Amino acid sequence: MPGGFFRGSRHVGPQTDADRKRLLESEVFSSCCSREGARLGGVIVAGVDSREWQRRGYPDPDPRDQLCVAWDRQGIVGVGRKIFPVPGDEARYTVYTADFSSASRLPSIRGRVRGLLCSCYDMFGTDEAAEAMGTRSRAIAWLSEGRKELWEKGEDGAEVRSRVRRALPGWRDLVQQATVGLVAIHSFTAKGEGSGKGYWQRHGIEKASRVIGGRVAFGAAHFKPRLPAADRVILAAAKGRGLAASDYFYLDGHRDPDALVRLFETASR
Repeated sequence: MPGGFFRGSRHVGPQTDADRKRLLESEVFSSCCSREGARLGGVIVAGVDSREWQRRGYPDPDPRDQLCVAWDRQGIVGVGRKIFPVPGDEARYTVYTADFSSASRLPSIRGRVRGLLCSCYDMFGTDEAAEAMGTRSRAIAWLSEGRKELWEKGEDGAEVRSRVRRALPGWRDLVQQATVGLVAIHSFTAKGEGSGKGYWQRHGIEKASRVIGGRVAFGAAHFKPRLPAADRVILAAAKGRGLAASDYFYLDGHRDPDALVRLFETASR
C-alpha cells in the first residue's frame, strides 16, 4: 500500500529497531494489518508516516518519519525508514546511519523471498555506492547516529559525506541480498508537480529491478485525482523492463474507484 497510508502517533527515528517495532505494534492499524495478513496467508506492506519530533537543543522539529512496514500474522516483520530524501523538499529530514544496513528492512516474506522495504525515494537510491556517491546520497542534509549526534551538511559537509560513504556498503549488501524491491510511494497528480509516473517507472522501479538481487521491483502510490488504467505498466518491473499485471480488480468508491489491486506473477530467484 502507498506511502503515508497510515499515520503513526509517535516519532520512531532515533529508536533502535526493536523499539521501533514495539512502538509501531502499539498502533491500532498495526493489529489490523496483522489480522489481514493472517486472513490472506501473506504479508501486508504499507507506508507509515509519523509525527514530528522536537529534538532537544534545536529550534525546528525533526520532520515526520517516512517508513515502509511489513506485517504477517505474528505482527511486524520488517521496517524500512527512509534514507534518501527528496532533494529540496526535505531539507530537514534526518537520516540515521543504522538504517543503511538494518536487517529489519530486509525481512523474509515467504520462504527464501526477501523484500527490500523502501520508503518513497529510497528506490531511486538502490544503485548508490561508496565508490561514486550519486545524487541521492548527496541530497542527505541531516545525518544522525541516535538522539544526540546530529550533523548538518551546511556546517559539517565533510563529516556527512564521510559517514554516508562508510554506510553505503551496508546498503549495497541489502540490495544484493533482496529477492524483490517493495516501495511505498506518497502520491502522483494528474498534471504539474508530482505527476512523474513515467519518470518513476523508468528511473525508480525499472532501474531498481536491474540492481536488486532478485531483479524485480514493485511500488504502490496514491493517485490524484484518478487511478491509472489497470493494463498500464506502472510501478512494476522485472530485469529492467515493465511488468504487466496478470489480473486486477477495482474497489468502488462514491464516484470513482478508490483503489486498484493488481496481481503480478514472476519467477523467484
